[in-house]
Amino acid sequence: HELRTPLTSITGALDLLLNKIPGEINEKQHRFLDMARESTERLNALVDDLLDLTRFERGAMRMTFEVTHLDEVIARAVEKYGPAFDERKVQVLVEVARRARILADPNRLTQVINNLLTNAVKFTPQGGQVKVTVGQFDDAPGSCVVSVWNSGDPIGEADHERIFERFEQARTPKNRNVPGTGLGLSICRTIVHAHGGRIWSEPDAGGARFVVVLPEQPPERTPEALQVMAPATRGHVLVVEDDAHVAWLLKSMLLQAGYRATIAASGDEALALARKLKPDVISLDHALPDVDGLKLLEIFRHDPETKAARVVVVSGRPMRDEAMRSGAAGFLHKPIHADVYLASLEALMRQTRRGRGRVLVVDDDPQITAICAEVLQNQGFEVDRAGTVAEARLGVVRQRPDLILLDVSLPDGDGFRLFEELKADRASAPMSVIFISARSDTSAKVRALKLGGDDYLVKPFDALELGARVESVLRRRSAESLASPTTQLPGSAAIEREVQRRLAAKVRFAFCYLDLDNLKAFNDYYGFAKADGVVKQTADLLREVTAQVGDGTEFVGHVAGDDFVFITSVEQVDVICRRMIESFDRIIPLYYDRADRERGSIEAEDRFGEKRKFPIMSVSIVAVIADVGLGHPELAKQAAELKKRAKAMPGSVFLRSDQLDSSRSIA
Repeated sequence: HELRTPLTSITGALDLLLNKIPGEINEKQHRFLDMARESTERLNALVDDLLDLTRFERGAMRMTFEVTHLDEVIARAVEKYGPAFDERKVQVLVEVARRARILADPNRLTQVINNLLTNAVKFTPQGGQVKVTVGQFDDAPGSCVVSVWNSGDPIGEADHERIFERFEQARTPKNRNVPGTGLGLSICRTIVHAHGGRIWSEPDAGGARFVVVLPEQPPERTPEALQVMAPATRGHVLVVEDDAHVAWLLKSMLLQAGYRATIAASGDEALALARKLKPDVISLDHALPDVDGLKLLEIFRHDPETKAARVVVVSGRPMRDEAMRSGAAGFLHKPIHADVYLASLEALMRQTRRGRGRVLVVDDDPQITAICAEVLQNQGFEVDRAGTVAEARLGVVRQRPDLILLDVSLPDGDGFRLFEELKADRASAPMSVIFISARSDTSAKVRALKLGGDDYLVKPFDALELGARVESVLRRRSAESLASPTTQLPGSAAIEREVQRRLAAKVRFAFCYLDLDNLKAFNDYYGFAKADGVVKQTADLLREVTAQVGDGTEFVGHVAGDDFVFITSVEQVDVICRRMIESFDRIIPLYYDRADRERGSIEAEDRFGEKRKFPIMSVSIVAVIADVGLGHPELAKQAAELKKRAKAMPGSVFLRSDQLDSSRSIA
C-alpha cells in the first residue's frame, strides 16, 4: 500500500504531460513519456499481484462462491484477448467437451484464465496456435478440467514446478527476454488451491500445456488451509490412460493426496516411462490404442526394470477376475471416484513399503483369522482372509499369496484335498503352506508333510510362534528360489538383487559373464549326466578361483544352463578371469575320452542336423566395467554384445569392455 501513493502521483503527472495540459511536447518526448507510463502500469500490476498473494497468505482474501459456467468464463476471456492474438496471427481454438457447471468464484477464476492466456500471448510464436479445452467427464465424475495449450517451445522438465514459484518464468532460449513479473502462475495456483483444485504444467513435446482441475463444489475447509500444496512424498504413480482428460483428473486426485504422478498415453510411452522412472504403483487403463492392457501388464510383471511396481488395472468393462489372474494387484471399474481410487493406491503403496510377503489365512473361525491377521500384520505381512474352500480358491487367484495358513477342516471341504488341487493348478509356481488344525495326532502331521506342506501347527498355538513359523518358511522358500538347483549358486533373482545393491552403492565394479563353448555338442556326444558334471565343475572352479585370488568382495551366481555371472572389483578382475581360464583349460579336457582329447575334437550334430567336428570345450569370459549411473539391463546388454565377440574367437577368451585393444585370447 505504501507503493500506491508515489505510483499514483507519477501516473497522474505522466497523464498530464501526455495530454499536453502544461503545454506542447515533441514526438521524441511523447515516446519517452509513453515508455514511462507503461512502466507505471506494470508496477501497478505488480503491486496488485503482491497484494493478492499477501491477502491469501493472511487468509484475508475471501472467495465468493456462486454457480459458475466455466465455459462461459473462458469464452469471455478468449474474446478479451482476441486482438492480442490477432496481432500475432495466432489461431485460437476453444473446445467444450461438456458444459462445466461448478460452484466457484467467477471473478477469481477469470483471473486464472486471464493469466494463462497472457502466458499464451507471450510465448506462442508468430502464426502459432492456442487451444483451450474445458469439460466434465463421466469416467471421473465430480470435477471439471481446463487445459490451455500453445504451440512453441515446450517447458523444460526442471521448470514444470519452478515456474509456479514467485518471480519465476520458464527458461527457454528463444523467450529469454519476455517481459513479466513471474507472479501470474503463483497467483493462479493460490486461487485454484483455494477452490480445492490443482493446477500444473503438463509435459508436451509440441508446446506448453497448463492443466486446471476444479471440483464441482468447493471444500468445506477455509481457503488459507489450502494454500500450500501437499508435498509429493507418498510415492510415485504412473497413470497409463489414453484419454487425456481422464488422465488429468486422475493426476489431480493424486496430487491432491500428496503423490507424485506421471501420465503415459500409450503402451510404448508407459514402458519407456516405467523403465526410466521406476514408479511405486502403475494405474493401467485396460483399453489402450496400441496394445492390450493385460499384455502390457505381463511385461510390467516380468521386465526387470518394472516388476517391482504394483499394477492396478482400470477398465470400463467388468473384468476383475481376468485382471487379477493376469497378475494385477488391484482392479477398479470406471467411473473412478476419488475416495475409492486413493484408498486402492494407498493399499498398494503399503504393500510396496512392507514387502515381507502376502499371507492368506483360511479358517472358518473368524476369531482365529482375526488373531492371525493381527499378529502377521504387526510383523509387516499383507494378510487376506478366507473362511471356506471356495473363498480360498478365489483368494489364491486374486491375491497370489506367498504363503497359505490353511485349516485342515473347512465347512465345505478338506484342507488337504484343497492343497492337492492348488498344487496341480500351480505346478510351475510352488506355494508355501502351513497347515493348522485342532488334530494333534501323528498321522495328520505326516500326511501334511508328505503332501508338501512346509509346517504343521496345532490349535491353540502361540501368537508369537505363528509369526516366527511364517517368517521361517518364507525365508527358507526365498533362499531356495534364489539358488540354482544344479550348482546351488545364487540364481537370477539373487544376481539381480546383488547388482542393484552394488549400483546403489555407486562404486565401480566389474560385471563378468562366463559362458561355456561347445557344451551342447558335448551333451549330445557324452550324455546329460557328464554335461551336468561339467556345469557343476565350472561352478566349483569359480568358487575356488574367487576364493584364492579375490579380495573377499566377490559374488558368484548361476543364471541357467552354462551361463554364469560373477562380480568383483575392477582391480581384481584381470587376475580372476585369467586364472579361471587357466584352471578351466587344465581340468575340463579330462572330461573327454583320451582319444577325443588327443584328437582335440568330437563329432556331433550341429543345430541344423549336420555332422561336424566340435573342438574341446572352452570358456568365454567378458567383463563390463559398471560405472556410476549404469543400470542392470544396460550391464546385461553390454555383456551380451561383448560375449558375441568373444565366442567368435577360437579357444578360451577374456574380453574387458574398457580395454578391448589390450584384451587377448587364451587358448
